Amino acid sequence: MAAQVAALLRVAALAIASRVLSPLAQVAVATLVAGYGAPAAAAFAVGINIERFLTGFALGLSTVLTPFVGQNSAAGRTERAEDAVRAGARWTFLWSVGVALAIFVLHEPIAALIEADAAVRSALFWVLLLYPPAVGFSLVVGIGIAALYGLDRPAGAAWLTLSQQFLLAVPAGIAGGAIAGLPGVFGGLIVGQALACLHGRALLRKAGLFDGLPAAGALAPASPPPRAP
Repeated sequence: MAAQVAALLRVAALAIASRVLSPLAQVAVATLVAGYGAPAAAAFAVGINIERFLTGFALGLSTVLTPFVGQNSAAGRTERAEDAVRAGARWTFLWSVGVALAIFVLHEPIAALIEADAAVRSALFWVLLLYPPAVGFSLVVGIGIAALYGLDRPAGAAWLTLSQQFLLAVPAGIAGGAIAGLPGVFGGLIVGQALACLHGRALLRKAGLFDGLPAAGALAPASPPPRAP
């Protein structure tokens, strides 16, 4: 009983830490953007609202995905868990791309509707153009995090969250800003989140998914053939 409680508390502590890291990373990005002036900060506030709109779809998928992956991996149905993760990542990415394309097509009327100031509209152009793809890659990483929890890899999920935000996305945004200003910040975020997707896949392979092996049931030794009479 004590061991079970300790394991539960360990998972809970890692989950809480993961939940805290994402808002901290958003604060870091907002601080970085604010360094380019008040118009950039005002435009990024619109980007945060877009992120909230995008997140709802992925949050629903990840809530369902964690128990589904856990149940099927425990039953040796690894291929079903893999299919679920692929489908979740695919639909999350397609949803994000669809919203990003719609925003790209409508960015001028959206900017005109939201803000009349020319400086804010100029910054808003880059936010509407480049921030949704970065959010899309981030949500795909979230699918991987949910799968890691289902595979009973809370430490891996916490490590993916930490590396995604503070070792890849935020540093890439800082580097992009140093190279190309405000557009470079969002371009760097896209690159960092895309790299985090690759890191998430590597962690899932380490946890037993997408490793190219047959499902656990297929690894069972075959019964010897009956002897001839």
